[in-house]
This record gives sequence, C-alpha cells and structure tokens, in this order.
Amino acid sequence: MLSLYRYINTGAAFVKSFHFLLVLLFLPLSVYPQFYQVRNFNVESGLPSSDVYNILQDSKGYIWLATDMGVSRYNGVEFQNFSSENGLPDNTIFGFCEDAKARIWFISFSGKLSYFSGDSIYTVPCNQSLEKTIRKTNWLTVSIYVDRFDTIWIGNASKNMLKIAPPWREKDVAWIRIPYRGEYICLLDKKNLIFGGHLADSNFVTVYSRSLKRMQQVNLGAFDPLRSGSKFYSLTLKDGSLIASLGHNLVRLKGDSVISILLDQKERFVSLLEDKDGRIVSASYDGVRIHDPNHLANYETIPDFSNKICTGLLLDREGSLWVTTEGQGLYCIPFRDGRYYNTDHGLTQSKISCMAEKKGIIFTGHLNGSVSVLNGDKIKNISLDLKQSVIMSLTCFFMPNATDIYVSSQLSIYKLAKDWSYSLATQNHGARKFVPVNDGLVITPTNRYILWRDSQGQFLPKKSLSCGQYIDNAFMDRDSTLWICGMSGLLKYKNDSLESMGEKNPLLAARIVDLAEDRAGRLWMTSRGQGVIIKDGAMLYTIHESDGLASNMCRNLFIDSNQVVWVGSNRGLSKIITTSLRPFTYSVSIYTKQDGLLSNDVNYIVGRGRELLLAHNNGISILNPDLLKKNSAAPPVYITHTDMNGKIYRKDSLYLGYDENYLKVNYIGLSFKNPGTVEYKYKMEGLDTAWVYTHYTSAQFQTLNPGTYRFVVYAKNTDGYWSPRPATLYLFILPAWWQTWIVKLLATGLLIGTVYIVVKIRWDIKKKREYEKAVLKYKITTSELKALRAQMNPHFIFNAINSIQHFITSNNPVASQKFLSKFAKLIRYVVDNSKPVSIPLSKEVEALQLFMDLERLRFAERFEYRITLGDNIDATFIEIPSMLIQPYIENSIWHGIMHKEGVGKIDISFELNDQLLKCTVEDNGIGRKRSQEYKLKQDPQSHKSVGMSLTRERLEIINQLNKSQLSIVVTDLMDEEGNAIGTRVELFIPVS
Repeated sequence: MLSLYRYINTGAAFVKSFHFLLVLLFLPLSVYPQFYQVRNFNVESGLPSSDVYNILQDSKGYIWLATDMGVSRYNGVEFQNFSSENGLPDNTIFGFCEDAKARIWFISFSGKLSYFSGDSIYTVPCNQSLEKTIRKTNWLTVSIYVDRFDTIWIGNASKNMLKIAPPWREKDVAWIRIPYRGEYICLLDKKNLIFGGHLADSNFVTVYSRSLKRMQQVNLGAFDPLRSGSKFYSLTLKDGSLIASLGHNLVRLKGDSVISILLDQKERFVSLLEDKDGRIVSASYDGVRIHDPNHLANYETIPDFSNKICTGLLLDREGSLWVTTEGQGLYCIPFRDGRYYNTDHGLTQSKISCMAEKKGIIFTGHLNGSVSVLNGDKIKNISLDLKQSVIMSLTCFFMPNATDIYVSSQLSIYKLAKDWSYSLATQNHGARKFVPVNDGLVITPTNRYILWRDSQGQFLPKKSLSCGQYIDNAFMDRDSTLWICGMSGLLKYKNDSLESMGEKNPLLAARIVDLAEDRAGRLWMTSRGQGVIIKDGAMLYTIHESDGLASNMCRNLFIDSNQVVWVGSNRGLSKIITTSLRPFTYSVSIYTKQDGLLSNDVNYIVGRGRELLLAHNNGISILNPDLLKKNSAAPPVYITHTDMNGKIYRKDSLYLGYDENYLKVNYIGLSFKNPGTVEYKYKMEGLDTAWVYTHYTSAQFQTLNPGTYRFVVYAKNTDGYWSPRPATLYLFILPAWWQTWIVKLLATGLLIGTVYIVVKIRWDIKKKREYEKAVLKYKITTSELKALRAQMNPHFIFNAINSIQHFITSNNPVASQKFLSKFAKLIRYVVDNSKPVSIPLSKEVEALQLFMDLERLRFAERFEYRITLGDNIDATFIEIPSMLIQPYIENSIWHGIMHKEGVGKIDISFELNDQLLKCTVEDNGIGRKRSQEYKLKQDPQSHKSVGMSLTRERLEIINQLNKSQLSIVVTDLMDEEGNAIGTRVELFIPVS
C-alpha cells in the first residue's frame, strides 16, 4: 500500500487543499450530548490523593490507581492504599503494568521500580543505578513491560530504551539505542512488538520487533511537525490496525498507510481505548471524547469532563468507563447505554408532570408551569404565565398536526409558537389528556366529565359526558369505542351508551390509569394495585409481580414499533414481550437504577426513534432498548483475609490451635456497576449443611471443634450471574494436648482400667452379697428344719402315737381313726410347706387348726381355741412366711394352758391395716412368770421349748434377707390385783 507521504509530496497546492479538506471533513459534528450518570471518588472516598495519573484492571479484577501519594487498589467497596511505608521506593507513581505472573509493576517519579506480589511490595536491586541515571540524563520513563522471561523493558523520552535482565542487578541493566533516529518506545503488546516514535527533524512512526528489526514505518510528512517532548501513546485495535497519539494528533495506521488522522492544536491526547462498539475513546488535558474509528475527527464529547485534566482511561470487564484526573480524583460511568437530563443540564425543574415527543424534539411540562424543549444538544425553557391559577402544574401536550403544539394546565390551554412564544388558546377549560376521535374532534377527560373539543382544543358546550366519578384517563380504540379510566373501574362508551365493565368482571373494577392498543387489537391496561390487565376480545389476562412484573402499582405504558410493551411503575421499568397469541404467553424483564435508570419511579414513557425517554421525579432517562443488556460478567470472588482472635491472616489454608477457633472470614466479589448490591452465598463444609445467603462481606464462626473445614463462598451480580469459581479457605483446627490421640489412648486405657477395677469391685461385692445371701438362705433353711424338727419332735410324735394306741385299746376306733387322719394331714402340711419362703394365709390357718385339733384330742379337750379373720382380709392372696405362728400357739398350750386348772382358751386373730398384717395369739394360761417357775421345778430334759428362739432367729434372717421389718411384741396379761391371767403375742408382718 502507498503511504500518505507519497500523496503529500505530489505538490504543495495539493497538500494545502488536502489539509483544508481534512479539517472540514473531521470537524466535530453536533449530536446529542452524552450526559451520563457519573460517580466521583476522591480523598473523602478513600483515595490517598485526588491527583490520579494512571489506571489498570489486573487479571484478578481489581482496579489499580497510580497517584502522587502512592498506589491504591479498589475492590468496589473500599480503597486499599500503599505508600513508602508499605515498601514503595517513591510515593509518586506514574504508571504500571501486570506481567504474566500476575505481578503489578510500578514506575515511580524517581525512576525506581517495584512490584506487588501476594500481599507485599518488593523493589529491584538496580534502583539506585536507575535513580542516578535519571539525575544525569533527565529522561522521563513513559512505559514499562515485563516479558515471560522476567526481562524488564522500559521506554522513555530519549533515543534509548532500557533492558533489565533478571535478577535485575546493576550489571543487568543495558541501554539499547533505537535505530532510525527513534526517540522512545511506548509499549510492547502481546506480540512483543515495540512501537517507537521519531522526533525533531522527521515525523516517522516506526514499529519494531522484539529483536529491534523494523517491521513498519509511516512518514507523517508535513502534518503538524512533531515537536520534541511530545508524548507517544498507541492502541492496537481489534482489526490489527494501530491508533497512535503524538502530542496534538491522533493517527490510525494500518500497514504503512494512514487510514484516518485528527489534527488538533488545542488538545494533548494522553490515553486511548477501544470500547465494545469499536469506538475510540480518548482522554486529553481538556476532557474525554468518543471518536468514530474510521473518521477520528468525527467525535462527541462527554460534558461531565469538560475543562478537566484527564490522565487515564479504563474500560473494565463489565463495560464501565473509568477516567482518572489531576485534582478531581477518579470518575466512573457504570452505564454507558443510557443518558439523562436534570436541572444540572438545563431543565427548569426535575419533577416532570407531563412529556411528549415531536420530530425528535422532547417537550416536558413541570409543576411550576414551565415547559422545557430538548432539541439536540440544546434546551429551551418556556415559563407560562399561570398566576391566575392556584394550580401551576401542566397536565398534557396536544399536537393535532405537523405544526401546532398545545400544552394544557388544569384550567387553561396554551399554544406554543415556532419561536417558542405562547398564547392562551382556551381559558377555564383545561384537560387531563387529549384523545383524538374522528371528524377532527378530540375529547378530554376532566375530573368527572368527558368533554368534546374541536381540533384546536376549543370546548364544544353541547357535547359532554358525565361519568359520576373521578377520571384518570381515556382512550379510543380502532372500533371507535371510548374506554374511560374511572376511580371505580373501567367504563365503556359506545353508541351513546355508558357501561361499567367492573360490574361484569371484578378485575375491571380496579383503578386503571393508562391504556393502549396493540396491532392485534388487544387492549393493554395498567392499574394501581392489579398490575397489567390485557383484554383480548372476551378474554382477560393479568400480569402481576408474581409473574415477574416490577410492581403491581403501575403508572403508564408505551407500545413501541416492535410491539414491545413498556410499563412504568414505582419500582422500575418492565419490558413485556408477547411470545404467543394463542395461548397467550409472554416474557418479562425489569430495569431499575441498577441498570442505569435515574430513579425507579417511572412517571411517563415516550419514544424517540429507537430510544425511550423516561420521566422521573428527578429528571429524564434516555435509553436505547437495543443496548439494554444484562451484565453477564460474573463477579470474581476472593477471600481477602481471615481475622482470628484479633490476628490477620492472608493465606488460603490455616492451621489453628484449639483455642483459635473464633474467626471472621472476609471476602469480596468484584462488581463495579452496583458494588453494594452483590449477593453472596457461603458454607463452612464440615459444619453447615445448607448455603447461607447474605449481602455482608464477612462471615463469623465461633467455637469450632477440632477438625478439618473448608469455607466456600460465591458472589452474584444484580443480573443473577454467579461466580464461575468459588473462593475457598481450608481450616485445620488442631486439638488440645488432652485431645490428641496419645492422650485419648492413655485416657481410654485409664478409663478401661478404672471400669475394670470398678466392675471387679462391684463383682466382688456382688459375689460377697450372694455368698452372704446364700449363707442367710442356708441359715433360714436350717432354722426352718430346726423348726420342723421342733414341731415334729420325737416327744410330740411319741405322745401322738400313745394317744392313738390308747384310742385303739379303749376300743374307740372312731377316735383313733380321726386322730390318725388329722395327724397325717399335719405331717403332710409340714412337709409340703417347709420349702416355700411364704405361703397363703389360708393354708397357714388350716395348719394351725389341724395342730390345735390334735392337741385338744391329746389333752382330752382341756382348752378351746378360736381363729378370727378381719373383714378386709383375703386369706387366699395374702402370703406370710410358713410355719411362723405355730411355735407361739404351741408355747401357749404347753407353758400356759397345761399348768392351768380348768378349761383354757386360745384366741387367734388376724387384722390388716396399711399393708401391715397383725397376728395376735392370746391365751388365759398361767403367764410367763409362773411357767418359768414350773420349768425350773421340772426335769429340764422332759421338754425343751425351742420354738420361740427358732422363730426369733427366723425373723432376723428374713428381715436381713428381704430388708423387711417383721416384728413381735409379747405382753403379760394381769388382772386388777396384778395376778397373771394369760399371755398375748402380737406379730407384725408386712404384706405387699
């Protein structure tokens, strides 16, 4: 391709005419001004200085800023500042770059180099040599690049460049002369090309390879000769061409040809970038411009940066534009797909009461009775004279034809002239809205009436309709049916008949405030409280918040040329696209302040070409629906640090002691469009089973038990995109010394030994008790046998046999048989009941009767006896120890009755009271004292009464064995003179 130099040298006249033509071609064109939402960050926001020289977004997503007070790293929430106290060799930083190892390199004003890696700043060993060179040569560093071999390349405003090989010692610094009279290099791109500039006596732009082989050279010839000291910036575009800024000039090069050039004697371009739409954004000492890449002179300015010294540009991964300035800090334009107007841009009042569009011109009415006309980049304000009215607000515009423009207040209608003067058209008959009908007429709803007017808005007094309720709006469809929005619901006026639609369907009884008809003949309605209502013939459909609508409190709607329905509400703008007519299906999208609106309150919507203009309480938002795209840049998330018991850790895995288990994990998701609305979900694996959702940037955990944990956190932007990868933190909480396995093993052994000893002791005690119990059982068995022998002693048996013999020899077989039968039964009873511990009371009573019957027969009926049972005693179910009472009865007979003259008596009674059985044996014998005297006189061997002692022994054993309280009370009975008249024995036997 031929260079521009060849064309320029064809003749001086051609050069002059061509130069003049270029100037005319590329003069800035008049376009709509770009009033964006701009955020400003300065010292009050956390920056170390308001003089910011450069900006960079690193591979992690953080934004770095170079200032004259150090460097700052921004995460969307706060600035983290670094200075010489943190390791910088100099606090004034001009530029930086990021290498392949994710290290951030800094160039200081003194020429020293440093880099950020991990969480610390490191300097290079050759800094002292670099500083000395700066002092001698007075060269200015303009660029830095670190390749994948760790070689540092430095460009500067001299005829040399620096190459510093690792490990960056003084002897590793090499000065390389740029050939072809080059002055400095600017940048090494991904292809390792060096872009060099020529100054002074020629105007060349040369592209070198990394081996300093010339790849391209373009001679700019006579175009504004470059002066020494001009700076060189370059940008490689997506198509491979190059945009270079040389002082006051912008040049687009491809190969050895100049595609486009901008000559500007006033601007000094210092930064360039290519946006997502292929436009070139330039920063200069007088603001920011947006250029057409094919015609660099065709640009528009961003008014917010006029007269500001802009030093750097950045287009972040979410599409936000960042601008650094000297003295004004940092600026961010998060939403470049929309513009806005408010009082700062010329509107008379931010609150807009009505709005309309005509041939690209926007008209806004305000509460103070003024009209603002937005025509291109100019705003014209008209103040109507409404002093005769208490209500100043304007209500609507009316444009019946291509030229006439009317605006109405509550009471009057005014006509605007072409020179923006105005005249009173109608007095005392204002309108809420003009609705075109037929025959050149319009209708206007007032508070309770529908009025007919002519095409100029003049009131027709004979034509009016009373609705009997407050009217919000009215609309006439293609079938000439008038729909009226009343306070109590929708009204239908057709063929001079007024009909309340709410009486037919309760849904239409809602307060409907706006209506529109689509191409399919469907009637769309917005309501206060019921969302959007669609009437398709006889069918009604609704769209509510639960269906994705921004709010059920809707205010207005607009149907664009693509039949997309836009609904304004108190909580944002809703976009409704019909996806199917039969059945009726749709999709809903929502746009709010988080998508670039000035406010979520959307009061009016009008269209201008492909744009939407939204009226808010604080101004106007201008959106292009084709550019309204969701932020699909998922935010990366990082764990910044862990706060443990007041100590800060910045590692991705921590080994903590058992008492270091109270910790706070701090994390951040990098989203700069709406940083305060980033949502997080985290989980501590090993502790939590479900995700925790939050907007906080930290999570606290208390008293974590020893073990292994994994903290996982994700971040989500406002458009619902989650981080592709989580940030993780591994925690290893070590046990205390007493929680280690050795101690646990010893403790387990000690526990087992202790348990063994305790069990053994208990086993020994149990065996001892069982032995003692066995001894007791042996003793009680022995005592029972003794009692058996005592009861069946040979003397008793001998006497019984003698009695039987006597009955036989006396020829009394009946008596002997009777005696022998009772004797056999008694023997059988004693044998059967000698083994059981206890027997029913009934059997004991039966045995006592047998025993006493035999004794009476033996002693010729010398005594009588009686056995009495209490009324509350069931002898079948009450059990007592066997052979317990008989010894006392035997004692009464042998020692009390036998020594008595006359007939003796023995009374035996049983009483039950509170689970205690009382057995009483009472006789009328001679008493214990006289019985003892008889025993001393008699032969001790004649009768040994051992029954009482055996019974006491049995009672003690039974009480000890069963832990019972069997007791016995013996009472000597006396008459009034103190003579013995008998003995009473009372036994107290617990029963269950």
